[in-house]
Amino acid sequence: MKVFAMNDCDWMAGEDLASVTALYLKEYSGDLPADEALDESHELTRPQMDGLRFYTDHGDGGDGSYQT
Repeated sequence: MKVFAMNDCDWMAGEDLASVTALYLKEYSGDLPADEALDESHELTRPQMDGLRFYTDHGDGGDGSYQT
């Protein structure tokens, strides 16, 4: 199993880029064409996955801090 970045916001896991791309476009792109829904899709390396930062403030009273 590998992890792929579909765009700046979404990651998907699967066996290869072609299969996750097809599933992503079918299930998650809405009415967007592929060139708008995807942005340089690629397999992520371990350092890329380990270095992810995400913010916890979603209007739920969080402090806006990030976690790695």
